[in-house]
Amino acid sequence: MKPLSAGKGPPYWYEWTVGLLKVVDMLYPESDITSVSFQEAGIKGWDDVIVRYAADRTDYIQVKHTRDGRNITFGTFVSQEDGDSLLGTLYAAWREMKLSPGQAKCIVFTNREAGERGH
Repeated sequence: MKPLSAGKGPPYWYEWTVGLLKVVDMLYPESDITSVSFQEAGIKGWDDVIVRYAADRTDYIQVKHTRDGRNITFGTFVSQEDGDSLLGTLYAAWREMKLSPGQAKCIVFTNREAGERGH
């Protein structure tokens, strides 16, 4: 049996909650949602929650969670950890996926408070 890439427990519960909210949205026909995927296989970066709509468009959601009160700033996106910035990694995934702005929306979803300084 192939192991799934979705994690267990915190902080993944927040990622699951984001996806489950989209699943609940599917109950409303006007949402136009045809499917919701969690940790979809493929290019890493925009794979946490994938929402597909009947109108041939897709939302790719990257979930950033914190339990330790860390904020999110521009520095969070551009600071380099292990040689790559979050923004650079997400951009590279977007390019590799060859997403069309008219058919795809990339969303960073977070529970972090906006901050003035990066941590």
